[in-house]
Amino acid sequence: MNDSLFNDLCTKNNDSFWKSWRKQFCSKNMKSTSVLNGKTGDDILPEFTQFYENVFKPNTADSDDKFHVELNGLLSARIHSGSHPVQRIDVHTLLDLICHLKRQKAAGADGIVSEHIIYGGEQLAVQAMHAFQCSLDSLICT
Repeated sequence: MNDSLFNDLCTKNNDSFWKSWRKQFCSKNMKSTSVLNGKTGDDILPEFTQFYENVFKPNTADSDDKFHVELNGLLSARIHSGSHPVQRIDVHTLLDLICHLKRQKAAGADGIVSEHIIYGGEQLAVQAMHAFQCSLDSLICT
């Protein structure tokens, strides 16, 4: 069944993809609810809205700036302590960290969600490891 999902996705056959998805993951016995968190009728919509507003919030520009300042501080402290070059990033450690990523979170500005990385496999982790290492090496050398 996963092969048909994959093939439909690769060929951009949306109708077949969602048909295969529903066949594999949706129960025929599922029934819609008329009550959600004690709300009924038109009051159900705000419950969904509140849930998805809280789950899918992208980083703000301020949070990206905060992380940038924090990283620069850590790298600067490492350089001044004389403990460079930066320790090599190990692919097994990276794979372990990837397994702990939170799922069902909003994508960043690049459109990448954690599921892309989680299901990207070992080859993606190896490429990411090399990219991280090159980035850190270039930061240390500048």
